[in-house]
Amino acid sequence: MKKKVGDAHSLHPYLLTEHYALVRMYGSEAILDLIIYLDEEKKIKGIFEHGMYALNQEIPMIAHPTAEGSLYLNGFLYGEKALEISPHPEGLMIIQEGRKLILPAKED
Repeated sequence: MKKKVGDAHSLHPYLLTEHYALVRMYGSEAILDLIIYLDEEKKIKGIFEHGMYALNQEIPMIAHPTAEGSLYLNGFLYGEKALEISPHPEGLMIIQEGRKLILPAKED
């Protein structure tokens, strides 16, 4: 791994599920995403490469309208899944992988 990534500078976990975790490793030569498989007790079963990026490689941000007032966003720096932002009667709704968050409207 050292030949590919160089010296490791930092690790950034960005997703934890019941069965695996995703971690981004920043090295002196490249950026490497790792997938860490977990057992029922959350102990590590295995670690594998999940994607690799050159340090100067841009990860493109994608945004396009999906419905009236809604916006689809993808291409986040740390590998987060795409999300959709749309208006809601109580404020602004953010939907990502089935999860919903409503940010209350700012009161004047």
